Amino acid sequence: LLNSDRSFTANQSLTVYDNTGGVLTPFGVINKGEKYAIISYLGDWIQIDFSGRIGYIYGPAVTVGFSPNDKYFKVLEDIVTIYDNSSGSLVPVGYLTKGQVYPRVSDFGDWHKIQLSNKYGYIWKAATAVVSNPYIANENRSSVKFGNILFKALQNLSVYDTSSGSLISFGEINMNQTYRAISEYGSDWLKIDFSGRIGYVYKPATEVTYISKTIFLDPGHGGHDSGAADGGYLEKNINLSVAKKVKSILTGRGYTVIMSREDDTYLDLYERAGKANQLNADIFVSIHTNSAGKSSSPVNGIESYYYEYDPEYPSKINVDMHNNPERVSRSITLTKIIQEKLISYTGATNRGVDGASFAVIRESKMPATLIELGFITNNNERQKLVSNSYQDTLARAIADGIVEYLKHY
Repeated sequence: LLNSDRSFTANQSLTVYDNTGGVLTPFGVINKGEKYAIISYLGDWIQIDFSGRIGYIYGPAVTVGFSPNDKYFKVLEDIVTIYDNSSGSLVPVGYLTKGQVYPRVSDFGDWHKIQLSNKYGYIWKAATAVVSNPYIANENRSSVKFGNILFKALQNLSVYDTSSGSLISFGEINMNQTYRAISEYGSDWLKIDFSGRIGYVYKPATEVTYISKTIFLDPGHGGHDSGAADGGYLEKNINLSVAKKVKSILTGRGYTVIMSREDDTYLDLYERAGKANQLNADIFVSIHTNSAGKSSSPVNGIESYYYEYDPEYPSKINVDMHNNPERVSRSITLTKIIQEKLISYTGATNRGVDGASFAVIRESKMPATLIELGFITNNNERQKLVSNSYQDTLARAIADGIVEYLKHY
């Protein structure tokens, strides 16, 4: 008999019984608060391995913990706060309602990670219980999570389930929180994804904005083109990881974000710019990691590039500096703003901004920038570049720079 992936915590002192003779015979005690793995369930009893012997404890006297594979949970307390962690700190953004059941995105240590419109929220597990395969009439099984409607709650905003034909509140959004709606519903309601369930909020209690900006992110290299490499790490992986984090932040703020690649795929330089041009994106941001040729090089720092006309490299789509000065001017502004954010947020050496005729920023029709996040060939900088926390900082800087730029245009 093997332990399952589920465990329990004793709510009180528990007797452990031997049942081999057909009679419950005590042979041990589990103290209140102790945690044990579960082998299986037998009605109201739970089968466990207790000091190398099979034992049984009374199921209603324990709290069963979550398995990483559990998909649903039930709220046990009157109000369970939803936290946003995108800033690196826990910020209350709403709550879930007692007795309601919700799907979750994944297990996150002591927390449930839930879908919250175009972002994620976190729920403290201890305030919830396991639910297996429930029927949730308004569960969002569609791939559509949000549309082009951004709304801000002007007051604490109830979220309603209408699947029964009546308005039943199953959560609340805190005042001043901003989310993406799936669509409008009549003149007075917005349809949203709230903790994986379809909900409706009262539109007159919101401030609505219709989003039109599209941001194109280009994680450099990919597939057989690994980019720079050192210390067992590859540039293509760093670029993709940071780009995904930037996308997560920007989509959480209501922007449409498209990436040239979302996995380890090879695209040539003209394909990358071509995709952005086909989408008519508003800006193009290419993310790279630098190298100085030799391992353990002392060269370090962040630098960024905008397109500058070079007669040696004529554009294939006729967007040279002398033909489109406004695009180049905006590219310079975009590049400078992002570079300033990166240096301010990281404290890295500022290698400045410069003009260049790299293909991806030359062939893209919109304002474009190419960022070099740091040197993979510098031991100290490489350790930062591959760390999750430093990548989070880089991503916040890039996202904040993009948002600041878009305020001007």
